[in-house]
Amino acid sequence: MRASLSKSDNALSSNTNVINSRFKRHHSIDDDYPVISSSLSNDEKKIHVHFHSDLVSSDHRVPLLNDSQQQITFQKSSFSSELVRVVEWFHQLDSRQKEVLLRELISSCSGSQWHLLSLLTADNWHRNCPIDCSDPLAQLPFDVSFHILSLLDPISLTRCSHVNKLWYYLCSHPELWRKLATQKKWSFSSAILDQQQIESHTNEQDKPQWKQIFIERYRLRSRWLSGRCEVKTFHGHIEGVSCVQFDSQTIISGCTDGTIKVWDMNTTNEIITLVGHSRSVRCLYVDGTNEVRLVSGSNDHSIKVWSISINQTWSKCACKLTLLGHTDTVRCLVVRDDICVSGSHDNSVKVWNLTNGLCLRTLVDHTDKVLCVQFNWDFIVSGSTDKTIKIWRYLDGICLRTLSAHNGSVTCLYFDQQQDLIVSGSLDYDIRFWHLSTGECCQKLDWISKEGHRGVIRTLKADSWRVVSGADDKTIKVWDIRTGVRLCTLKNHTDGVTCLSFNDYLIVSGSFDGSVKLWNFRSFLLLIFLKNMREYKIVVLGSGGVGKSALTVQFVQGLFVEKYDPTIEDSYRKQVEVDGQQCMLEILDTAGTEQFTAMRDLYMKNGQGFVLVYSITAQSTYNDLVDLRDTILKVKDTTDVPMVLVGNKCDLEDERVVGKEVGQTLARNWGSTFLETSAKQKINVNEIFFDLVRQINKRTPVNKDKKNKGKNSGQMANTHTSSSSGKTGFDSLQADQAANNQRDQQHCCVLL
Repeated sequence: MRASLSKSDNALSSNTNVINSRFKRHHSIDDDYPVISSSLSNDEKKIHVHFHSDLVSSDHRVPLLNDSQQQITFQKSSFSSELVRVVEWFHQLDSRQKEVLLRELISSCSGSQWHLLSLLTADNWHRNCPIDCSDPLAQLPFDVSFHILSLLDPISLTRCSHVNKLWYYLCSHPELWRKLATQKKWSFSSAILDQQQIESHTNEQDKPQWKQIFIERYRLRSRWLSGRCEVKTFHGHIEGVSCVQFDSQTIISGCTDGTIKVWDMNTTNEIITLVGHSRSVRCLYVDGTNEVRLVSGSNDHSIKVWSISINQTWSKCACKLTLLGHTDTVRCLVVRDDICVSGSHDNSVKVWNLTNGLCLRTLVDHTDKVLCVQFNWDFIVSGSTDKTIKIWRYLDGICLRTLSAHNGSVTCLYFDQQQDLIVSGSLDYDIRFWHLSTGECCQKLDWISKEGHRGVIRTLKADSWRVVSGADDKTIKVWDIRTGVRLCTLKNHTDGVTCLSFNDYLIVSGSFDGSVKLWNFRSFLLLIFLKNMREYKIVVLGSGGVGKSALTVQFVQGLFVEKYDPTIEDSYRKQVEVDGQQCMLEILDTAGTEQFTAMRDLYMKNGQGFVLVYSITAQSTYNDLVDLRDTILKVKDTTDVPMVLVGNKCDLEDERVVGKEVGQTLARNWGSTFLETSAKQKINVNEIFFDLVRQINKRTPVNKDKKNKGKNSGQMANTHTSSSSGKTGFDSLQADQAANNQRDQQHCCVLL
């Protein structure tokens, strides 16, 4: 009997791989994240359905228990003998019948039996199975699986998502991508730009789309590493450009002809020219948002503080303050809050208060012209024609240390106290790295060993991970600040590069050739994004005063417009995510008054979806929609048009004259969606436009739309992405498409 029981145990152990309950151990740590469930395979379902017929099939005839055996009473005295009979009967079944019987028995087990099964089978699971039978992540608790995946780099994580559905769900968890996106390597150097990018990928539920955020950061960094960018040129200066600065909308450049020009970054048009210095403008600093503060230094020995205000219709500028104290050219300056530190050809460094124009202190220790300066609230660092770099204490102006290693004038520098680093460029063509704390030169980048510049290095800027330098060899080079490795070389100027400024997206440079150039690394992201993002043309129609503009502005900007202002035609664009798909909505808010009806046919013809709005407080606005819909169908020459009927101002229930059931009946007759909304309380506002997107997708599927769009826009896309390798576009991130890709190495990283 013990031998028989041992055999039964082995039989049970060898077949436990059919237990399909392993996914139960995985629980999501995000309430909105899909919960993974399991189901029987088709073969298992067939086995289950034909359980009884299989036991008595003619091909596998099995001796059944007789009547007395079927009425076994498991009393204590007879249990052992009856168990032997059951085991012997079990051995006479074929393999498939054993599996079906085990499934039936297991489904009848309770907690204690489950515990016993786990103890009996733990050492024998998958012992005789194929090598790829067991899924390791499926056997582990969710927290353990999640921790393992969190240790992977982004390429490995993407490869793992191709394995199966379970791995795809785990690898797509937003917390994994949040951890990646917020790592120092992938974060933006500017905290403001970092937050803006996160906000731009936040959905309607205020949840950041971390996977998309990381993908954009990955692509942006890849373009910096490879030098792939779009270049715009700004022409207007008649002599060499000596200094440049920029903000979110404008570029400001100073010229040796004594002028300062303000440019529109998007159009390359000159907005305004500032004339105040009598000689060459040598240095600039700009800050502020609505009202820009500009500080400039010149060969006329002065520093000027300007106030500039620019909007779409007008611009103004004024010189607020002139600082006099230097006795020679003001070659460099930097501003923090209301403190300005300047360096001059008079061999001195001065600290100024910009609120009253007073010079707080003068630092004199250089023996020749001061060409560059940087400072924080602890140190001032300056470089000079005397080939030295000096470190000064900010509070009292005492010179703490002098660094000497360059064989020529120190023309530019950067320092970072947190990284204990100074980076300097020189007339000797070299870039040197120094320890701020010790003054030791720890690395030299030259053209022989490091593929460095072959000309005088005129300008240099840096941030937490890269150094960007420009030189007389007409090139801009980007370096890894930690290793000193050259990442890319940018060539477009026709003469030496004299100045530059940059952030996470852009480089702006000036040259002896008189041009200003904008090197845009983000434009590739936008082109790829827009190329693969479907556009939806939505038209909002209805009588005047029903709240069309209020609904549109609430959806696009999240604001409620209190004042009624009759609209002729307003156009809005907004990027949204609907059912996991990135969409660009172009919304046309139309006139409601009869005098503009002649314009309707044009935008009805071009519209893909229509929002028909009436006010629940005005019966006439409801009646007008019948004729309006008939006009749409006539212009579109079809009865199948995506449409949403909207009863607006549902917050004014006391003033209601059009019942909800009336609107529902009309929408039912039209075969369209009906919603009652409130722009003021933001009730069902987003649902209007999301529903229209779904209707448009249903009538013209996304793949078909992309094929048609590709015929029209392929030339543009190829022009701007010809330098990139591999697949690009957000459509490649879809799981279904990714599952069809080859698993070999050359395709594993296409998602990023």
